[in-house]
Amino acid sequence: MILNIKIVIPFYSEFEVVKPGLRALREKTSALTFDVQPVQGPYVHTNRNLGVNQGKSGATYQKADSAYTHFLFIDSDISFHPKHVIIALAHNAPVVTLPYLSHENNGNYQVGELGMAYTITRHYDSKEKGVKHVTFTGGGFLLVRADVFSELRYPWFHHSEITIGSES
Repeated sequence: MILNIKIVIPFYSEFEVVKPGLRALREKTSALTFDVQPVQGPYVHTNRNLGVNQGKSGATYQKADSAYTHFLFIDSDISFHPKHVIIALAHNAPVVTLPYLSHENNGNYQVGELGMAYTITRHYDSKEKGVKHVTFTGGGFLLVRADVFSELRYPWFHHSEITIGSES
């Protein structure tokens, strides 16, 4: 199967932190086909939706860009290494994230377990090995298979705490 990935970079004012990882990915992974789409705007969740649906906004256009097998969302302030993309793809799961540091959450990794009333009971970090099923993740380094979007209600990303899909 040929993988064609759209890398969506939501940003507000700049995306310098992510650029070295993108350059290294282009240089070191010639087997992958990918396009990079920076999407500028004040709301990260809106930028992610625009990246998926070919830059069209609003409830009238809610279809993932069919040219891609996967969408990789990397926040503009996240640094990464090409091996992180390969690791995420190797799992061949509908949704994969790798732990990344939150700049706004006391340096905790943005992946873990939620307890009652949506309180965080545990953060996983990059030292823990193996695949974990988690109950929350941020969207800062998130790989989603394209077919997932057809099974979710639009908007796929919403609110300041990113949730994939709508509950109702």
